[in-house]
Amino acid sequence: MKKFIFILDALKANQLGLIQLNMSEKVHAVNVIPPFSFEPDASYLCGLHPEESNAGLKYWKTKNVNNSKIFHLLQILPNRPRIVRKIINKILKKTPLPSLKKYKNNYACIPFKMLKYFELSNESELFQKSSGSMPSTIFDSIQGDYCYMGVPYTSGQLDYIKTNLTQDKLKQYNTFFIYISDLDNTGHKYGGISAEYDTKLTEIIHYIKSVVTSFDKEEQVNYIIFGDHGMVNVKKYINLERILKKLPLQIEKDYIYFLDSTMARFWFYNEKAEKLIYHALAELEGGSWINDEDKTQYKIRYNHNKFGDAIWWVNDESIISPNFWQCEKKIKGMHGYRKNVNENHTCVISNQKLYNSTDTIEMIELNQILETFLKN
Repeated sequence: MKKFIFILDALKANQLGLIQLNMSEKVHAVNVIPPFSFEPDASYLCGLHPEESNAGLKYWKTKNVNNSKIFHLLQILPNRPRIVRKIINKILKKTPLPSLKKYKNNYACIPFKMLKYFELSNESELFQKSSGSMPSTIFDSIQGDYCYMGVPYTSGQLDYIKTNLTQDKLKQYNTFFIYISDLDNTGHKYGGISAEYDTKLTEIIHYIKSVVTSFDKEEQVNYIIFGDHGMVNVKKYINLERILKKLPLQIEKDYIYFLDSTMARFWFYNEKAEKLIYHALAELEGGSWINDEDKTQYKIRYNHNKFGDAIWWVNDESIISPNFWQCEKKIKGMHGYRKNVNENHTCVISNQKLYNSTDTIEMIELNQILETFLKN
């Protein structure tokens, strides 16, 4: 028996019809609600909520601020425009400095003045069998050798997968995990509701069909296709930097902050900063502060404040711009929204009926579906 798990980065739930049409066979499908924010891997790989896995956002505040000379030198470098920042980042990637090693060449557009305050929130690689102190993953359920291809070990671009998933590999292994990233890039550039997105999805599904139908009729082939989140069209750009600069506060002295695409996170150093920033953003249309009810609902009752003392979350179809990821670039699609935003939902599709419910499920439930698929 051949088993294939395909994860399509930014697969939208409302594309089920297009997928079934292109697979040319009856499939079993259900909508999936992603967990809090941008790092869902521990949810479907390990069956853990964000507060259990310390997942949620790529960067958090470090306990040990590094004040070495390199950070003082970096402060004189420009953060924008984006093209200049990309060039500087490429130079830094080729500069083997011990103080920068912990960033793993991922500097995004974090202002150089602020970089020393942050570090990657999760250094463990979950796309493998568990070892040491890391939690169990679905890969522990795979009997024997398996073939993994795509993100995070390569770009995950479809052209790469087509070139490297050879007939020899298809014959050699019985279990495959293929992570394809093209939809995410296409969605950010053109939007989730775009002809380009639909065209790219059709191309990917045609390829998946060609793979799962390439075996002899006597060979049983089972597959699962799922996404890690959807993709929402962006219509509103919110400039929080402009608002913050008007406040009688100083960064580093009164507070520090991190601007994710759909969230603004703050660490306050005094009551004045907390009061002024809370008030300024509470009155701002386009988002709201995360409250205690939200923390319970999204399972983000962390026992630390590394992700922020307070988090402001944008509404549907909005994005913080400029931010610490896309700089000033006005992208057309984004993810990382609240549960009520349907375009942010993804889905799971299989030629096997692995779930009884026809309702929407939480992504953490996908972990058990994958475990069952691999064990059967």
